[in-house]
Amino acid sequence: MYWSGESKRYEGKYDESIEIQKRFALKYPNHPLAESVRLNIGISKFSEDNFEASEESLLQAINSPDPIARSKSYTLLGEINLKKKDYSKAKSFFQNGINISQIPKELKDRCLLGLGVSNYYLNDNIEAIKNFNAINEGDTELDKSKLYFYRAEANFVLGNYSKSISDYNSIKAEDAQMTNNVSYGKGYSYFNLKDFGKSAYYFTEFIQNSSNDKKVNECQLRLADCFYAEKDFVKASTYYQRALINSDEFNNDERAFFNYAQSLFKSGSYTDAIKVLEQIQLKFPASSYADDSQYLIGWIAFQRNEFDEAIKNYNILIDRYQQSTLLPIAYYSIGDSYFNRGEYSKAVASYNRLIAQYPNSQYVFDAVNGIQYSFIVQDQQDNAINYLRDFISNHSGLDFLDKIQFKIGEIYYSANNYEAAILEYEKLIDNYPKSGLIPQTYYWLGKSLFILNRPEEAISFFEFVKNGYLNTEEGFNSVLELGNIFRKMNNSAAETVLYDEVIPKLSDSKRISEIKFVKAQSYIASEKIPEAYEALKEIVDLRDGSLFNHKAEIELGILELARGNFENSLSLFEDVAKNRKDDLAAQALYYIGLNYFQQERIPEAITELIKVRSVYSLYDEWYTKSLLLLGDCYVINGAKGDAADMYKAVLKRHRKNQYAEEAKEKLDKL
Repeated sequence: MYWSGESKRYEGKYDESIEIQKRFALKYPNHPLAESVRLNIGISKFSEDNFEASEESLLQAINSPDPIARSKSYTLLGEINLKKKDYSKAKSFFQNGINISQIPKELKDRCLLGLGVSNYYLNDNIEAIKNFNAINEGDTELDKSKLYFYRAEANFVLGNYSKSISDYNSIKAEDAQMTNNVSYGKGYSYFNLKDFGKSAYYFTEFIQNSSNDKKVNECQLRLADCFYAEKDFVKASTYYQRALINSDEFNNDERAFFNYAQSLFKSGSYTDAIKVLEQIQLKFPASSYADDSQYLIGWIAFQRNEFDEAIKNYNILIDRYQQSTLLPIAYYSIGDSYFNRGEYSKAVASYNRLIAQYPNSQYVFDAVNGIQYSFIVQDQQDNAINYLRDFISNHSGLDFLDKIQFKIGEIYYSANNYEAAILEYEKLIDNYPKSGLIPQTYYWLGKSLFILNRPEEAISFFEFVKNGYLNTEEGFNSVLELGNIFRKMNNSAAETVLYDEVIPKLSDSKRISEIKFVKAQSYIASEKIPEAYEALKEIVDLRDGSLFNHKAEIELGILELARGNFENSLSLFEDVAKNRKDDLAAQALYYIGLNYFQQERIPEAITELIKVRSVYSLYDEWYTKSLLLLGDCYVINGAKGDAADMYKAVLKRHRKNQYAEEAKEKLDKL
């Protein structure tokens, strides 16, 4: 009787099986197989999705003396309660199942998976991951996709986005819903890792495959955020519109509306941007984005050089949002608007209003700068300096007075008053010894002293910056300045030692290439050609496509040309001409022409030199040299009229310099 019931169950004839098993339970209530019968009835009901009846039978079966029957009962009871979303009860059943020492491996894995899922829904994700990791993935009969999915979800909640992605990638989903859930999870994982390109890919995939899913609008909003972060503002504004305007779901998301407005502005849709910004103020009057929106309307006008409109809208901000934290920048922006209109007295008045009303604002320094610029553009340097000095005297507690002091030095330097600049820079060092501007100050002291022909003093200041701040802009430039001084002093040994000292200490590879290039130039200047050749070849062999890689190719090509290695030099020049569109390309083309000229391949030389004349006329040196060499080519070809035209073109462009003298000499000889 027992096995006839089981046979029906194995056939999938659950109703017939249940009837036989019920008769068994009634007829033989104390039989050793009675508990197994109750378990089998529960399994049959479970298979029919009749969970209530199944649970009733399984609750009787958990009292079975058979540990296998008990473990099966607990496992199924846990799974039933998972389906009922009673996660606390499910967790309890799964835990009881695991606690049975003789539980078969298959059931234990099911209990661990169920326990992990229960803990996930109970927001105990650390414990959930422990349960999932206790399953031997390589030796389990579980549906691994379910394991990977829930572990990915638990790691996501804990912020372990890379681990989430790893599990999502392991899922081999066959049903559409799981595929969509994976796309959704990967989209958010990459979004939180700020890999917006991949995030956009998976959100797009979700939208395409889940047109009826309620999360589509949410994904469109995230997709807009991705494009916004990637600065693709046209696409960003398109998806913001779909998520915000075409649905009510995110109609109160003020941040998204503000980003939408900014996307429109940054994609050039100024009128539409202003409409959205005005809508934000009406829709969210108490929002932190309301005053931001009004400020952005003014900024849009400012960016379009509509300074009257900008001033009007900044004043609306001041009147409408009197408690706004944007008021200081509004006054500053009004000052900038008047400055750009050339109304300097009004600009100064607005800057001063900011300083008076918001003395602790971060924009006070910008306002002070605006005032001194207002004097400078009117050629009132003395007024600018006096204002800055008075400001320092009257505002002793401010933390940016070193910047004001530095600005005074800058004004004197720009006016070529280097002695006065030195005095002001020295004041900064004396009065603000902990200033972040110390390296810049020492650098400009060095520059001023060198211009005044006091190289030994200049060297000491550049050395200070080089030794203490090498990997800053000023530190690197100090090395170049020192090299320049040593070269002018004909001290090539000191220059070489300098470069050898700093190259191992530099962290930026492009800077290293530049120093190596300058070192090679030093060798050329001191006629150490083999050393120069090796230094240039070292840069060229990097093949990093950088500016100094191409400059080194030209210099090495010139050395090869001087040696008569036409093929090598031609290859170097051609690489530069192919990869650049600037003065280096013009220079490379000229030398290609010179290469052919020296080989007496005159037609090829003419072709290359005409390219310089036609394409790179902006670069006067190489344009002029190409005209002179073209003239020489035409002379060899017997085309004296064409040659004369080239020399005359040079004379038309240059009156009294070496090019004019060379062209006149060639023309007279012709």
